[in-house]
Amino acid sequence: MRDLGSHQGQKANQYDSCTALAITDYASFVMEQQASMKVFSNNDICRMIKELCNMPAMVNLGNTCKTCRPMCDSVSEARFARISKRFFGERAREFRNVLHQHRGVITGSAAQVALLGEFDTPRDLNLIVPHGHFAGMQHWLIKCRYEALVESGLQEDLSKFVLTFDTYHCQDEAITLSEATGPDVLELVVNAPSTADMTFMTAGGVVSLYPELTLSWKGLIAPSGKWELMLGGRFGSINAGRFELHKNTSFYDKPCGTSCPTMWRLPRTDKSVLVVDWDKRYSVQPSMHQCKTEWKLFQTCDNKHCPSNLMARRDGPTFEQEYMPDSQFDVQDRLRDIGIHQPAFKAGYKGLLYATRCSKPMIVDVPLIEGANQYKNIEDLYVECWVSQRGLCDTSTRRAKLRRTYYSVPKLDTVPLDFAYTIFSEEGESDPPINALVSGMTPPRPNGASVQGNFLVMKQELKSKDLLDICDDDRSVVNLLLRSAIIHEAMPPTHQRKAI
Repeated sequence: MRDLGSHQGQKANQYDSCTALAITDYASFVMEQQASMKVFSNNDICRMIKELCNMPAMVNLGNTCKTCRPMCDSVSEARFARISKRFFGERAREFRNVLHQHRGVITGSAAQVALLGEFDTPRDLNLIVPHGHFAGMQHWLIKCRYEALVESGLQEDLSKFVLTFDTYHCQDEAITLSEATGPDVLELVVNAPSTADMTFMTAGGVVSLYPELTLSWKGLIAPSGKWELMLGGRFGSINAGRFELHKNTSFYDKPCGTSCPTMWRLPRTDKSVLVVDWDKRYSVQPSMHQCKTEWKLFQTCDNKHCPSNLMARRDGPTFEQEYMPDSQFDVQDRLRDIGIHQPAFKAGYKGLLYATRCSKPMIVDVPLIEGANQYKNIEDLYVECWVSQRGLCDTSTRRAKLRRTYYSVPKLDTVPLDFAYTIFSEEGESDPPINALVSGMTPPRPNGASVQGNFLVMKQELKSKDLLDICDDDRSVVNLLLRSAIIHEAMPPTHQRKAI
């Protein structure tokens, strides 16, 4: 995750538009001829920076000298103030505190204006708040003389991610307010109709999930988008005449890298995400760290330069689209596929697999996800080789609910554990088979239900949380842990088949 708000001299040139670079070069040239204070007393240069310079270019310009830095920070804050003043007038400053209090974010054209420059005036203001904050935000909007429309529609593809939705009007201004189904407001952002719409901001920062595309005025149409909307020149919150939108990645002239649309991504750990903070008091970082939703755009990549392209892979194994190995023979096949996978996995760890038709748990290789050179957190594990945690057609998911880490044996606190163990279970929509191995280890359930799907167990240090290889000595401890967790219903959510 790239944070350009810290002013630590990080380069932002790769995200600069041609216009922004021209402004930066011109300002640097004039600075060599005159004193900085005289340069920036020139209203024309200030106006060019304010209107045309994107956020990374402003950060880069602000790092050139001490005089430029506060001016660029003030321009960033002025953009937010200009947007909020349009919708709230004299209560614009109050809006900043209300938005922060309700942990809300702004998406759509307003966030794009903050990121790209004052190229346009936002048509509306799109607000997203976490579950439980809708009433408070609504009450404040009504105090600002906004009235809710009797009928306000929400895009059908987004309705499953929204608990409550309303549209408010005051004279010519319109505001939409969406309440997420949980604490994660970014679940709506990652399911936006295009990559250009996958931009959001708070009162102190802005984030772009696809900065290279967005800052180049290009975008990919996401699954929730409708291609027919292109014909009318309106697409999501953007103007299709200004953005160059594409249905796939065939127009790329270089490898996709870590932003490949086929790769599952998590905003708070994604290095290709652009984060710019101009006011740490209202930072975007809390919203990022609350995010538990992973997403990807497409099932396949059409970029001929990308290793993830199915043709480039030469029809190599794609584990998420295959059945989960359930027998000893299948496990051996999967281990072989992991070894020959292209692009090759950089690293991995040993885990303990409880496959549905195996007679005993097996120690297996669990690689890190593509693009990860070393382990940093539990999301780096490519557990989908062994447990299905995503639906075949899913483009966003919350895998965190399908795992649980144990520091002691449930209901047996007197039995200390020397290590922590994380159990991964399978999602239930694919109706995985009954796990005969685990069922044989536990007494019959009171409701007659059977546990389904594979289980994968990983081992960690208790204090540092560093991942360790599981070995044969761990089998008896993990068996006790798994048995106790199932008996006392302390397992991560699993799909259970009821007795007929």
